[in-house]
Amino acid sequence: MTEPAFPALSVVIVAVGDAAVLGPALDAVTNERGHVPLEIIVPCTPAIGRALDSLGAERRSGVLRPSADPAADTWALRAIGVAAARAPIVATIENHTIPEPGWAAAVIAAHQAPHAAVGGTVNKGTPDSMVGWAMYFFDYWRYLAPEAGPSRFLSACNVSYKREALARIATLWSKRMHETDVHTALADQGGTLWLEPRMAVRQRRPLVFREAWQELFRHGRLYGADRAGALSGAARLVRAVALPALPVLQLVRVGRRVMRAPGLIPHFLLAAPLITALALSWSAGELRGLISGAPRD
Repeated sequence: MTEPAFPALSVVIVAVGDAAVLGPALDAVTNERGHVPLEIIVPCTPAIGRALDSLGAERRSGVLRPSADPAADTWALRAIGVAAARAPIVATIENHTIPEPGWAAAVIAAHQAPHAAVGGTVNKGTPDSMVGWAMYFFDYWRYLAPEAGPSRFLSACNVSYKREALARIATLWSKRMHETDVHTALADQGGTLWLEPRMAVRQRRPLVFREAWQELFRHGRLYGADRAGALSGAARLVRAVALPALPVLQLVRVGRRVMRAPGLIPHFLLAAPLITALALSWSAGELRGLISGAPRD
Protein backbone atom coordinates (compact mmCIF):
# COMPACT_ATOMS: atom_id res chain seq x y z
CA MET A 1 0.00 0.00 0.00
CA THR A 2 1.39 3.41 -0.93
CA GLU A 3 1.69 6.14 1.66
CA PRO A 4 -0.83 9.02 1.47
CA ALA A 5 0.31 12.20 -0.27
CA PHE A 6 -1.03 14.33 2.58
CA PRO A 7 -1.09 12.25 5.76
CA ALA A 8 -3.17 13.44 8.69
CA LEU A 9 -1.04 11.43 11.09
CA SER A 10 2.57 10.28 11.20
CA VAL A 11 3.15 7.15 13.27
CA VAL A 12 6.71 6.46 14.42
CA ILE A 13 7.33 2.86 15.52
CA VAL A 14 10.47 2.61 17.65
CA ALA A 15 12.02 -0.84 17.96
CA VAL A 16 12.98 -1.47 21.60
CA GLY A 17 14.90 -4.56 22.61
CA ASP A 18 14.34 -7.39 20.16
CA ALA A 19 13.92 -5.71 16.76
CA ALA A 20 12.48 -8.93 15.35
CA VAL A 21 9.30 -8.29 17.36
CA LEU A 22 8.09 -5.66 14.93
CA GLY A 23 5.41 -7.31 12.81
CA PRO A 24 2.34 -7.09 15.11
CA ALA A 25 2.76 -3.37 15.77
CA LEU A 26 3.35 -2.65 12.09
CA ASP A 27 0.32 -4.71 11.05
CA ALA A 28 -1.93 -2.97 13.58
CA VAL A 29 -0.90 0.50 12.41
CA THR A 30 -1.29 -0.56 8.77
CA ASN A 31 -4.86 -1.65 9.54
CA GLU A 32 -5.57 1.84 10.88
CA ARG A 33 -4.90 3.23 7.38
CA GLY A 34 -8.42 2.19 6.45
CA HIS A 35 -9.77 4.89 8.78
CA VAL A 36 -7.12 7.63 8.85
CA PRO A 37 -4.69 8.75 6.11
CA LEU A 38 -1.41 8.07 7.86
CA GLU A 39 2.25 7.45 7.16
CA ILE A 40 4.34 4.87 9.00
CA ILE A 41 7.94 5.60 9.95
CA VAL A 42 10.36 2.99 11.30
CA PRO A 43 13.81 4.43 12.11
CA CYS A 44 16.26 1.76 11.01
CA THR A 45 19.61 0.71 12.33
CA PRO A 46 21.05 -2.10 10.16
CA ALA A 47 19.56 -4.68 12.56
CA ILE A 48 16.12 -3.09 12.53
CA GLY A 49 16.29 -2.82 8.75
CA ARG A 50 16.96 -6.57 8.48
CA ALA A 51 14.03 -7.30 10.81
CA LEU A 52 11.78 -5.12 8.68
CA ASP A 53 12.96 -6.80 5.48
CA SER A 54 12.20 -10.21 6.95
CA LEU A 55 8.49 -9.33 7.16
CA GLY A 56 8.16 -9.37 3.39
CA ALA A 57 7.43 -6.72 0.77
CA GLU A 58 3.67 -6.56 1.31
CA ARG A 59 3.77 -6.01 5.07
CA ARG A 60 6.44 -3.29 4.85
CA SER A 61 4.95 -1.56 1.82
CA GLY A 62 4.97 2.23 2.08
CA VAL A 63 6.96 2.29 5.32
CA LEU A 64 9.44 5.18 5.56
CA ARG A 65 12.84 4.02 6.81
CA PRO A 66 15.12 6.85 7.92
CA SER A 67 18.59 5.53 8.65
CA ALA A 68 20.09 5.42 12.13
CA ASP A 69 23.53 4.67 13.48
CA PRO A 70 24.01 1.03 14.55
CA ALA A 71 24.49 2.20 18.15
CA ALA A 72 21.40 4.45 18.21
CA ASP A 73 19.38 3.99 21.40
CA THR A 74 15.63 4.30 21.91
CA TRP A 75 15.70 8.07 22.34
CA ALA A 76 17.90 8.64 19.29
CA LEU A 77 15.63 6.43 17.16
CA ARG A 78 12.57 8.35 18.32
CA ALA A 79 14.21 11.68 17.42
CA ILE A 80 15.11 10.42 13.94
CA GLY A 81 11.58 9.15 13.33
CA VAL A 82 9.85 12.31 14.54
CA ALA A 83 12.19 14.50 12.49
CA ALA A 84 11.12 12.58 9.36
CA ALA A 85 7.39 13.07 10.03
CA ARG A 86 5.31 15.16 7.60
CA ALA A 87 1.84 15.16 9.15
CA PRO A 88 0.50 17.87 11.49
CA ILE A 89 0.09 15.24 14.22
CA VAL A 90 2.93 12.87 15.15
CA ALA A 91 2.41 9.76 17.29
CA THR A 92 5.06 7.45 18.70
CA ILE A 93 4.63 3.85 19.80
CA GLU A 94 7.09 1.02 20.37
CA ASN A 95 7.30 -2.41 18.79
CA HIS A 96 5.90 -4.06 21.93
CA THR A 97 2.78 -1.87 22.00
CA ILE A 98 -0.04 -2.79 19.62
CA PRO A 99 -2.66 -0.13 18.83
CA GLU A 100 -6.24 -1.22 19.51
CA PRO A 101 -8.75 -0.80 16.63
CA GLY A 102 -9.77 2.84 16.36
CA TRP A 103 -6.53 4.10 17.90
CA ALA A 104 -5.60 6.44 15.02
CA ALA A 105 -9.08 7.99 14.89
CA ALA A 106 -8.90 8.58 18.65
CA VAL A 107 -5.55 10.36 18.18
CA ILE A 108 -6.99 12.65 15.51
CA ALA A 109 -10.14 13.36 17.54
CA ALA A 110 -8.15 14.22 20.68
CA HIS A 111 -6.02 16.72 18.78
CA GLN A 112 -9.07 18.71 17.70
CA ALA A 113 -8.61 20.31 21.12
CA PRO A 114 -5.58 22.59 21.60
CA HIS A 115 -3.50 20.00 23.45
CA ALA A 116 0.22 19.99 22.72
CA ALA A 117 0.53 16.28 23.57
CA VAL A 118 -2.00 13.49 24.07
CA GLY A 119 -1.25 10.11 25.58
CA GLY A 120 -3.49 7.15 26.14
CA THR A 121 -4.30 3.86 27.79
CA VAL A 122 -1.77 1.03 27.98
CA ASN A 123 -3.58 -2.29 28.39
CA LYS A 124 -1.83 -5.58 29.15
CA GLY A 125 -1.36 -7.99 26.31
CA THR A 126 -1.63 -11.62 27.38
CA PRO A 127 -0.47 -14.26 27.99
CA ASP A 128 2.74 -13.08 29.63
CA SER A 129 5.32 -14.11 32.21
CA MET A 130 5.52 -12.77 35.77
CA VAL A 131 8.46 -10.61 34.68
CA GLY A 132 6.27 -9.15 31.93
CA TRP A 133 3.48 -8.44 34.41
CA ALA A 134 5.89 -6.88 36.91
CA MET A 135 7.40 -4.63 34.24
CA TYR A 136 3.92 -3.64 33.11
CA PHE A 137 2.77 -2.73 36.61
CA PHE A 138 6.00 -0.88 37.38
CA ASP A 139 6.27 1.08 34.15
CA TYR A 140 2.69 1.61 32.98
CA TRP A 141 0.49 1.73 36.09
CA ARG A 142 -0.45 5.38 35.39
CA TYR A 143 -1.97 4.33 32.05
CA LEU A 144 -4.05 1.45 33.39
CA ALA A 145 -7.75 2.46 33.23
CA PRO A 146 -6.91 6.19 33.18
CA GLU A 147 -9.46 8.98 33.37
CA ALA A 148 -9.58 11.63 30.66
CA GLY A 149 -7.92 14.85 31.70
CA PRO A 150 -4.66 16.77 32.08
CA SER A 151 -1.67 14.74 33.20
CA ARG A 152 1.95 15.38 34.14
CA PHE A 153 2.89 12.01 32.67
CA LEU A 154 2.44 10.46 29.22
CA SER A 155 4.06 7.25 28.04
CA ALA A 156 6.45 7.35 25.08
CA CYS A 157 4.98 4.04 23.89
CA ASN A 158 1.57 5.68 23.28
CA VAL A 159 1.79 9.43 22.84
CA SER A 160 1.06 11.97 20.11
CA TYR A 161 2.01 15.58 19.49
CA LYS A 162 1.09 18.55 17.38
CA ARG A 163 4.09 18.88 15.10
CA GLU A 164 4.07 22.66 15.38
CA ALA A 165 4.41 22.36 19.19
CA LEU A 166 7.40 20.04 18.79
CA ALA A 167 8.96 22.38 16.24
CA ARG A 168 9.16 25.15 18.83
CA ILE A 169 11.41 23.00 21.03
CA ALA A 170 13.25 21.10 18.29
CA THR A 171 16.70 21.89 19.69
CA LEU A 172 15.74 19.94 22.81
CA TRP A 173 14.92 16.66 21.07
CA SER A 174 16.66 16.74 17.68
CA LYS A 175 19.43 14.34 18.80
CA ARG A 176 17.77 12.30 21.54
CA MET A 177 14.04 12.57 22.24
CA HIS A 178 13.50 11.87 25.92
CA GLU A 179 9.81 12.17 26.71
CA THR A 180 10.24 13.64 30.20
CA ASP A 181 12.26 16.57 28.87
CA VAL A 182 9.89 17.10 25.93
CA HIS A 183 6.76 17.05 28.07
CA THR A 184 8.26 19.41 30.64
CA ALA A 185 9.25 21.86 27.91
CA LEU A 186 5.80 21.73 26.29
CA ALA A 187 4.14 22.37 29.64
CA ASP A 188 6.54 25.23 30.42
CA GLN A 189 5.43 26.86 27.17
CA GLY A 190 1.80 26.66 28.26
CA GLY A 191 0.91 23.52 26.31
CA THR A 192 -1.55 21.01 27.73
CA LEU A 193 -0.57 17.38 28.30
CA TRP A 194 -3.72 15.26 28.10
CA LEU A 195 -4.67 11.63 28.77
CA GLU A 196 -7.31 10.16 26.43
CA PRO A 197 -8.53 6.67 27.44
CA ARG A 198 -9.89 5.88 23.96
CA MET A 199 -6.37 6.13 22.54
CA ALA A 200 -5.44 2.61 23.61
CA VAL A 201 -2.62 0.13 22.96
CA ARG A 202 -1.82 -3.36 24.25
CA GLN A 203 1.63 -3.93 25.72
CA ARG A 204 3.39 -7.28 25.70
CA ARG A 205 7.16 -7.60 25.61
CA PRO A 206 9.07 -10.84 26.14
CA LEU A 207 11.61 -10.18 28.89
CA VAL A 208 13.79 -12.10 31.30
CA PHE A 209 14.44 -10.65 34.73
CA ARG A 210 18.02 -9.62 34.00
CA GLU A 211 16.93 -7.55 30.98
CA ALA A 212 14.20 -5.83 32.98
CA TRP A 213 16.56 -5.14 35.89
CA GLN A 214 19.24 -3.65 33.63
CA GLU A 215 16.76 -1.55 31.65
CA LEU A 216 15.22 0.01 34.75
CA PHE A 217 18.68 0.70 36.18
CA ARG A 218 19.57 2.59 32.98
CA HIS A 219 16.30 4.52 32.96
CA GLY A 220 16.62 5.31 36.65
CA ARG A 221 20.13 6.58 36.12
CA LEU A 222 19.01 8.79 33.24
CA TYR A 223 16.20 10.18 35.40
CA GLY A 224 18.59 10.79 38.30
CA ALA A 225 21.10 12.56 36.08
CA ASP A 226 18.34 14.79 34.70
CA ARG A 227 17.21 15.61 38.24
CA ALA A 228 20.77 16.32 39.37
CA GLY A 229 21.04 19.21 36.95
CA ALA A 230 17.87 20.83 38.30
CA LEU A 231 18.35 20.29 42.05
CA SER A 232 20.57 21.94 44.63
CA GLY A 233 23.07 19.85 46.53
CA ALA A 234 20.80 19.73 49.57
CA ALA A 235 17.78 18.71 47.48
CA ARG A 236 19.80 15.95 45.82
CA LEU A 237 20.78 14.64 49.25
CA VAL A 238 17.15 14.60 50.41
CA ARG A 239 16.14 12.79 47.24
CA ALA A 240 18.92 10.23 47.67
CA VAL A 241 17.99 9.55 51.31
CA ALA A 242 14.33 9.03 50.31
CA LEU A 243 15.07 6.54 47.52
CA PRO A 244 15.00 3.40 49.71
CA ALA A 245 11.29 4.06 50.29
CA LEU A 246 10.52 3.85 46.56
CA PRO A 247 9.72 0.10 46.42
CA VAL A 248 7.04 0.43 49.10
CA LEU A 249 5.67 3.62 47.55
CA GLN A 250 5.54 1.96 44.14
CA LEU A 251 3.58 -1.01 45.45
CA VAL A 252 1.06 1.34 47.06
CA ARG A 253 0.68 3.38 43.87
CA VAL A 254 0.19 0.32 41.70
CA GLY A 255 -2.15 -1.34 44.16
CA ARG A 256 -4.43 1.68 44.31
CA ARG A 257 -4.60 1.87 40.52
CA VAL A 258 -5.27 -1.86 40.14
CA MET A 259 -8.41 -1.34 42.20
CA ARG A 260 -9.88 0.21 39.02
CA ALA A 261 -9.43 -3.14 37.25
CA PRO A 262 -10.19 -5.82 39.88
CA GLY A 263 -9.58 -8.62 37.41
CA LEU A 264 -5.86 -7.77 37.55
CA ILE A 265 -5.56 -8.10 41.33
CA PRO A 266 -4.30 -11.75 41.22
CA HIS A 267 -1.62 -10.80 38.69
CA PHE A 268 -0.58 -7.84 40.86
CA LEU A 269 -0.28 -9.97 43.99
CA LEU A 270 1.79 -12.61 42.22
CA ALA A 271 4.04 -9.99 40.63
CA ALA A 272 4.50 -7.91 43.83
CA PRO A 273 7.93 -9.39 44.78
CA LEU A 274 9.27 -8.73 41.27
CA ILE A 275 7.79 -5.21 41.25
CA THR A 276 9.71 -4.56 44.48
CA ALA A 277 12.93 -5.88 42.97
CA LEU A 278 12.53 -3.75 39.84
CA ALA A 279 11.85 -0.70 41.99
CA LEU A 280 15.12 -1.38 43.80
CA SER A 281 16.92 -1.45 40.45
CA TRP A 282 15.42 1.90 39.46
CA SER A 283 16.36 3.36 42.86
CA ALA A 284 19.96 2.19 42.48
CA GLY A 285 20.15 3.69 39.00
CA GLU A 286 18.60 6.97 40.09
CA LEU A 287 21.04 7.20 43.01
CA ARG A 288 23.94 6.64 40.60
CA GLY A 289 22.63 9.39 38.33
CA LEU A 290 22.06 11.82 41.22
CA ILE A 291 25.60 11.32 42.47
CA SER A 292 27.42 11.31 39.13
CA GLY A 293 25.21 13.69 37.16
CA ALA A 294 25.93 11.49 34.14
CA PRO A 295 23.24 9.43 32.38
CA ARG A 296 25.73 6.72 31.43
CA ASP A 297 29.41 5.82 31.82
